[in-house]
Amino acid sequence: MYFNAIVSGRSHLWRQRYPDGEPEQITAGPTEEEGVAVAPDSGSLITALGLRRSSIWIHDRTGERSIVAEGYAKSPQLSADGRRLFFLVRTSGDLDAYELRVMNLSAGTVETVVPGTALVAYDISRDGTQVVFSTRENGKAQIWMMPADRQQAPRRLATDVDQMSFLPDGSVIGRSVQGAANTLVRIIADGTRREVDAPQVHEKGRVSGNGQWAIVYSPGTGMINSSKTFAVPVNGGSPRHLCSPYCDVGWSPDGQFFTIGVNLDFATGAPRSTLVIPVSPPWSIPDLPAHGMHAMFDYASLAERPGVTTVPHGGALVGTSPDTYVFTKTEFHTNLFRIPLKN
Repeated sequence: MYFNAIVSGRSHLWRQRYPDGEPEQITAGPTEEEGVAVAPDSGSLITALGLRRSSIWIHDRTGERSIVAEGYAKSPQLSADGRRLFFLVRTSGDLDAYELRVMNLSAGTVETVVPGTALVAYDISRDGTQVVFSTRENGKAQIWMMPADRQQAPRRLATDVDQMSFLPDGSVIGRSVQGAANTLVRIIADGTRREVDAPQVHEKGRVSGNGQWAIVYSPGTGMINSSKTFAVPVNGGSPRHLCSPYCDVGWSPDGQFFTIGVNLDFATGAPRSTLVIPVSPPWSIPDLPAHGMHAMFDYASLAERPGVTTVPHGGALVGTSPDTYVFTKTEFHTNLFRIPLKN
């Protein structure tokens, strides 16, 4: 069988012999492929092949405008006061080579935060003084920490850990990829690790600014809609089931709003819009619809609740009000190509 798979953020073609063959990647490089149709004689396939571009936009009282349009930009993150925007920009043909930059939203100026280092992911402490980021060497993730003012060189904090977030006490919580299954771990400044009790971890999502909750995406049994999204109490307690299957959830920088992606695009699995839900106290989690097999499609009633705002973009990062938010736009420019197949 032939299929698309997204690895390191890039979509390529793979094949696997039935019934017990190993998956084999058959396309690679800076271009990407989407969709596949195999010829009746199995001698070739047709796919849409092209380049993907991603830009970062902001919506405020003046309307919508692009603020980062060069190359491939991703992973925007607003500072706690909403005045600065951090983001990653791909700087070369390397799939995982990104540079961390920060923009002053009022002045429009941009600076490089970690010069000369190819990053995979990052986080900024709430007081803006520390940066934690991950790199990848020989297929293994490494976590580094440094002051945001660049007065000291980065120091390695951990290996085989990624998807990290700061906690208020300066420690870091992330996904450990050691052993047979991923786990959630907390790492203090000297590198000491402590496992956080959580359901089976596929991916770690965002962490509340008060450090009480970490979002975990759990794979479930592999059956349709068995995957679940949990809010895990960082300091101990029972995980809270939010939705099934996965849903993109988080908080505004000041904790006054809880956000959840809805209206999935079935071609990509990404949300098409974002619900912005006021919460009190800050960093809390609202009551969500009942968790049935189709829970992701029951949020129309949630959108009708008083005070809830719908943002017409998936993955929107809300500022101090629903009127100001940041989002990414991805464009995929393609042509159809026929690719000959070899055994």
